[in-house]
Amino acid sequence: MLISVGIPFYNNQTTLPEAIRSVFAQTYQNWELLLVDDGSSDASVAIAKSSQDSRVRVITDGENKGLAWRLNQIAQLAKGEYLARMDGDDLMHPERLQRQLEYLTQNPQVDLIATGVYSLNQDNQIQGIRGLEDLTDMSAKKVLLNKGLIIHPTVMATREWFRRYPYDTSYPRTQDRELWCRVANTSRFAKISEPLYFYRESLINPQKYLKTYWLSSRLNWRLLRSYGMTNLGLLGTLQQMGSIPVKMLAYQGLTWLGKQDLLLRQRNETLSLNQQQEAEVILNHILNYPVAGL
Repeated sequence: MLISVGIPFYNNQTTLPEAIRSVFAQTYQNWELLLVDDGSSDASVAIAKSSQDSRVRVITDGENKGLAWRLNQIAQLAKGEYLARMDGDDLMHPERLQRQLEYLTQNPQVDLIATGVYSLNQDNQIQGIRGLEDLTDMSAKKVLLNKGLIIHPTVMATREWFRRYPYDTSYPRTQDRELWCRVANTSRFAKISEPLYFYRESLINPQKYLKTYWLSSRLNWRLLRSYGMTNLGLLGTLQQMGSIPVKMLAYQGLTWLGKQDLLLRQRNETLSLNQQQEAEVILNHILNYPVAGL
């Protein structure tokens, strides 16, 4: 059964080779890889084209159209029955595709499957683990309007599901949560509560990170205005809205104090020594996996 892996990328020359390696390192090998450029100005396109494998397709038009637009493009171009999301600065656990495919085929009532993640910094150091909450029997409002329960690039669904429910291109960020909210009454989500993805989180540029967080916060406010009453009711919506400016001020203060690392620590769980060692073995396997041309 063919799986399409879609990686939209923008100026990811330092991380794209590792992302590509992680696809080649999969235990499940019946895949195609769609590398879709969003107007990169660095060497990303040349790197994407360097792989000498017929399963890899590179799409580039020189334009910057945004993540949501590119994700919709990937869904239209995909040939696989299933489509797996991925970002150009992340890595997949070698068993990700196999485990998610097995889950979806064994649970046909589920439309979309996510996983937990290892948090990874710019130096490929593992910072923690998160996103392990079980989504089984969890109400739609908790899944959709609580940040972090579904980590976007870990998801897999059928190609037709992504085509039926395209991303809203008016959301430059949080387009994933908007989609989850929109399909709450027609789709069912689940999660493999294990870290099957290495999620890049770097605070190397604190001001850029803060700017991105503020944009996400404003869009989350918009989401609550659109979907809060339906899923949370008046009181729940007001509570969520009230927490947004508090968190924004906290992030601003920590950035001014140079304590940005606390932002990640409070989201991630600490790994045990055994978990840390196991994760490092897996990561080392991916980083050293041979791919012709890379």
